[in-house]
Amino acid sequence: MKVIISNPTGASTSTTTGPLPITSNQELLTRTLREAAARAAQQQRTILASFTQPFEWCDAIHTFTGARQAELGECFFWEQPAEQTALVGLGAATTIATNGNTCFTASASAWRALMNDAVITSAPATLSTPNSGPVLFGGFAFDPLSPHTQLWADFPDGLLILPRFLLSFSANHVTLTINSMIQVSDNIEQTAQQLAACVRQLQTAIKQASETHFEEAPGQLSQHEMQPASAWMDMVANIVNSIQLGAFEKVVLARGIQVTLDDPAAAFDISLTLQRLRESYPNAYVFAIQRGERFFVGATPERLVQAQDGQIHTMALAGSERRGETPAEDAQLGAELLQSEKNNNEHAIVVAMVRDALKNHCLNVHVSAVPQLLKLKNLQHLKTPIAGDLIPGRCILDVMADLHPTPAVGGFPRQSALDAIRDTEKLDRGWYAGPLGWIGASGHGEFAVALRSGLIDGGNATLFAGCGIVSNSEPQTEYAESCLKFQVMLRGLSGSNEGGMNVSNVNIKQDGEVSVYRGSGERMSSGADRAVREGKEHSGADLATEEGYREGLANPTYVYASAFVDELQRAGVRNVVICPGSRSTPLAMSFSAQPAIRTWMHVDERSAAYFGLGMAKQLRQPVALLCTSGTAAANFLPALVEAKLSHVPLLVLTADRPHELRDNGAPQSIDQNRLYGIYAKWFVELALPEATDAALRYIRTIAARATALARAIPAGPVHLNFPFREPLTPEPIPGQTLPPAAQRDLVAWQGRPGNAPYIEVHESSLAVPTSMAIGNLVAMIRGARRGLIIVGPNDDPSLVEPLVRLARHLGYPILADPLSQLRCGNHDRTMVLSSYDAFLRIDSFIESVQPELLLRFGAMPTSKPLLLYLKRHSSCPLVIIDGHGGWEEPTQLASELFHANPVALCQELLTALDQQKPNEEMHPSVSRTWLSTWQNADKITLQTLQHIIQDFNEPFEGRVFIELANLLPHGTTLYTGNSMPVRDLDTFFRSSEQRIRVLGNRGANGIDGIVSSALGASAAAAHTSQHEPTVLVLGDLSFFHDLNGLLAARLHQLNLTIVLINNDGGGIFSFLQHAAYPEHFEQLFGTPTGLDFRLVVEMYGGQFQKIASWEQFRKAVSRSLDTGGLHVIEVPTERTSNVTMHRQLWEALGKTLNKRGIAARN
Repeated sequence: MKVIISNPTGASTSTTTGPLPITSNQELLTRTLREAAARAAQQQRTILASFTQPFEWCDAIHTFTGARQAELGECFFWEQPAEQTALVGLGAATTIATNGNTCFTASASAWRALMNDAVITSAPATLSTPNSGPVLFGGFAFDPLSPHTQLWADFPDGLLILPRFLLSFSANHVTLTINSMIQVSDNIEQTAQQLAACVRQLQTAIKQASETHFEEAPGQLSQHEMQPASAWMDMVANIVNSIQLGAFEKVVLARGIQVTLDDPAAAFDISLTLQRLRESYPNAYVFAIQRGERFFVGATPERLVQAQDGQIHTMALAGSERRGETPAEDAQLGAELLQSEKNNNEHAIVVAMVRDALKNHCLNVHVSAVPQLLKLKNLQHLKTPIAGDLIPGRCILDVMADLHPTPAVGGFPRQSALDAIRDTEKLDRGWYAGPLGWIGASGHGEFAVALRSGLIDGGNATLFAGCGIVSNSEPQTEYAESCLKFQVMLRGLSGSNEGGMNVSNVNIKQDGEVSVYRGSGERMSSGADRAVREGKEHSGADLATEEGYREGLANPTYVYASAFVDELQRAGVRNVVICPGSRSTPLAMSFSAQPAIRTWMHVDERSAAYFGLGMAKQLRQPVALLCTSGTAAANFLPALVEAKLSHVPLLVLTADRPHELRDNGAPQSIDQNRLYGIYAKWFVELALPEATDAALRYIRTIAARATALARAIPAGPVHLNFPFREPLTPEPIPGQTLPPAAQRDLVAWQGRPGNAPYIEVHESSLAVPTSMAIGNLVAMIRGARRGLIIVGPNDDPSLVEPLVRLARHLGYPILADPLSQLRCGNHDRTMVLSSYDAFLRIDSFIESVQPELLLRFGAMPTSKPLLLYLKRHSSCPLVIIDGHGGWEEPTQLASELFHANPVALCQELLTALDQQKPNEEMHPSVSRTWLSTWQNADKITLQTLQHIIQDFNEPFEGRVFIELANLLPHGTTLYTGNSMPVRDLDTFFRSSEQRIRVLGNRGANGIDGIVSSALGASAAAAHTSQHEPTVLVLGDLSFFHDLNGLLAARLHQLNLTIVLINNDGGGIFSFLQHAAYPEHFEQLFGTPTGLDFRLVVEMYGGQFQKIASWEQFRKAVSRSLDTGGLHVIEVPTERTSNVTMHRQLWEALGKTLNKRGIAARN
């Protein structure tokens, strides 16, 4: 067997294949422009040409800074720091400007016209992401019918900008899109050269910007209110009176303040402002858009709407409370918010309005059953995710026409509230509280509500904040809330919050003690006062900042632990699963104090590890696990085995006794060095904590290295063992004082400026094989008239499109494993076969279809009949493309193995094959007959199986997946158990146009930890702000193995539908030779438990239903998806009957295929 390993050469790059200089792609760019020119001549109108290529990784804010310095046009910036996505645009290829109350529909029509007939191409090995390609960015006025002033003179009611150059950031990937409007008369070669020159100029400016550090702007801020506080509170009182008289139910009133630098020659640094907002509010949308000399800048927590794969996602957000000073107080305030009648009434108004708006544009609308908490830096809000399936032809702009303004930013009823705002407010809101975001060529898009924002013009800024007024609102409380909201931009402008607005229940003071009262008259705590004055988080001290190092508030252990946690979030870690324990206290409390990392408590280590595994699978990101010392750490092992074998990145953090308490009988002390053996990619025993420059540089380096190694191909778990001495709580240690601030290395103690990682690790991927290897593979393909593409488990969405294109070009059917992500989605599925596991059981068919070439991507699929088919035709060349750089080849049949990026390899093959005729043209009769034979077998098999299964009188396990294929909505994650469920999934789950992501623990194929894994995936889905359900199908023994994992559903209020196939034992053994020994079978293999799972499910707060008919099953699944929460739907089956029905199916299928002549020799 020949093995071809493609290693990257030269400098390391991002996780895609390396970025190419613009000159390397200039020919492709020119070709794109020429095609647009030809189309322009044909259409006699201007045509958009858009070309996308990989770009060298760079920080988004440095890119924005460089873009401004390049002076190639006005710029915009859009980032979600926690999601590691961003857009930076430069110049304008074209704009869509609209005015009046038809802005959204007019913009939608103009967008469709622009994208219709546009020429959109990309360079080889370009990672396609929703936010790349020809993306338009812009915003809309809050109320186009309100009076306009000169304040917003440069901002029309609606504006979408197609940038000339767009940098799209997604995790560690960056792409550059070049957009140009082409006319018939354009000189294409000259245009291409000019564009290439501009890109080189941009690259130079970005490089220079990345080598500079942000400097604090000199001077102090002065601020004054645009309307006296007393007058604004009188306005609130009048609105409350009108609400109580029944004029409307809610009105959102806004305020404005003006902020000025005392130095008239100074100007606010936009990049520095964005940097502060990014650091302070990592879970917000941070944005800036330039119009002339002005910038509209902000950090908003509220997404209005997102469009992805034909589905609309939005969120009802209304009802607020401050954060607590301590975790306990914070939890108490959150509980009060969830129970608050006033806040829940306000929230319900928003939910109803959003649901009704979506019904105008969606086929189905899904609303979460109960509100959840959204915790931000200063405030926590009630949120309810809402989603809908778009009617074909509708887009995100159409939806916004009915959705904006929501009651959260306008009021309810809408028209009455808007009339009240127009009559009452003396403020030109402009784009404040209006939609701001982007839409791409495919209809993907995302718009946020432009809250917590301001208009900056040199050294002057106008800031905006608003409050929802309802019947029991009190003016002083609403004023205090608005002051708190101003702190977002005040922090962004000044870097601190000194001079923030002070309020009281009677007077507005410019200095002195602040007294802020709740509506009940209870005075807020001093911490709440500080929140108004300083805008600080009170859920835990940030020990990695200067303020956290005050004497008596930290010790060396906490300085060290907090630096480590801070560096993890800089490296992109966003979730940690924590198990309670004493020795791990320093890390646990440091994670709790880090707002950029979400903490998930789990009381059992074994389930916790699987929970983190499922979360990491869903997010495709590293997740940290933390536990105390002793056997707690040993319980992580099963999940780590699965993570290693299925290439899932995990950061395993185990606390340990110090060295003097090891191997001498100290309690809860075992040898944790290399505890996980070969199942950890990397192990390090950490040094004991110190608060020194050297120790902090060391621990930051470890954090960066560990995260990079967990991600690096092949991804997997890394293990860090932390010894800690007492005290384990953050109390001062006598004799261990911290060094004075003047003697500290600020980078070691606080991290690099701009939230940049201590070490920027440029991860390299497996590259494309050599041209010689590609040429040899092309020659093999050209010589093979009858070929197959086999795809094993795969979770890379970027592989789907090039793989389908390759199959079409070759005329090769795709035998797609259910976890390949090829069976479901809105891509072309004509080449994808989903029932091969059934018809490859028919001997006559196997003999009649003799392949000449087999291309396998990834690991071996689940199907045993497929394996037997390969062995039957073992003389056929089998080429394996392994994107993990490992050796996943158990068949012993491979003739060649490529260690290569499968996406890049597909694209290289397509490029090479494009220069030659498709197989269908070279071998027309053979190729068409070969393909149609497989496609007809797939079609007839699906029809036959469904027809026969309908006649079964007893419950049949395979029917579960036939029913689910019809029931599961777009965006569902289907998690499958091992043993029989994954095999029936393979056989009976048909292809679907719905985007259904199928996950499973197919590394070690174990039956343990499946419940916890699915709950981890559900938790991840719930906190990506998308209403996408998770459904788990598993057997009764697998369920029994992980019953305690159900606790996570109650602790974290997770949504999970579990379909429990209960055959009372190990059903898979009934299909094996073991069943031929009945005297031993039940005791040793069948192992019936006889358990009634209802009480267990209800103990954990779930709902349980045992179904007696398939009609009940359909209703139970639909109800569980509509209401949310934990649902267990038991499908009782009988093992012997289940085996008999499977065998009846194969017999009937063989007869049908032979009768239909499908098994004719090719």
